[in-house]
Amino acid sequence: MDLANADIAIHLKDLHKSFGDKHILNGFNLTLKRGENVVVLGKSGSGKSILIKCIIGLVPPDKGEIEIFGQNTLKLSPKDMDIIRSKMGFLFQSNALYDSMTVRENLEFPLKRLRISKSKENINSMVEEALTNVGLPDAVDLMPAELSGGMKKRVSIARTLIMKPEIILYDEPTTGLDPITAKEITNLMLEVQKIYNISSIVISHDIRCIELIADRIVILMDGINYAQGSFEELSHSDDERVKSFFL
Repeated sequence: MDLANADIAIHLKDLHKSFGDKHILNGFNLTLKRGENVVVLGKSGSGKSILIKCIIGLVPPDKGEIEIFGQNTLKLSPKDMDIIRSKMGFLFQSNALYDSMTVRENLEFPLKRLRISKSKENINSMVEEALTNVGLPDAVDLMPAELSGGMKKRVSIARTLIMKPEIILYDEPTTGLDPITAKEITNLMLEVQKIYNISSIVISHDIRCIELIADRIVILMDGINYAQGSFEELSHSDDERVKSFFL
């Protein structure tokens, strides 16, 4: 299959990862189409975080294939892998904002880290656009300590968006938020997807968020893609192990 010309953002095939005698991934498969939101659902310790780390190249799998935009990332040089990463955004569960930096400086940081050459005027425009798209145009000069939990999450999303990523990996995006704010963040994720045509893998246990955002749900269990389908399909599954996630 020629993935380079297909409508596929990420293709994972037969991924294995173990730590000593502990087998985390045992032949996991997943395909993420362009413009699609896929939620990976699994119990704590099932391997969701390891899966994300394998995708972005922080942890090498013991076996298997990882193709992003049609390129086998396991065979890329560090320089070429950095090019792939520049097209991907990662939203940390903890937001990972720099406390000593203003919102503006937090958003400028990835541009400087990747040495993206832009005029001050262009950078200001990019910061303004990213904050406007998350509904915080007036927060540019605030410090993280002055932000609510929901605002911090929005700024974190804005910092990801400023790089114009084609893929975003979300790690528990609504954890620790009250139900109203969690729904607002979920709706924002959907808006971002439409505006930028972003493909997303979302790690989440928030059933309300999952029901709203998932084009498809993949259940990671026993180290494999145990089941997949729409929210409606999986929530009405006859498999008790699948059904337990939706009770």
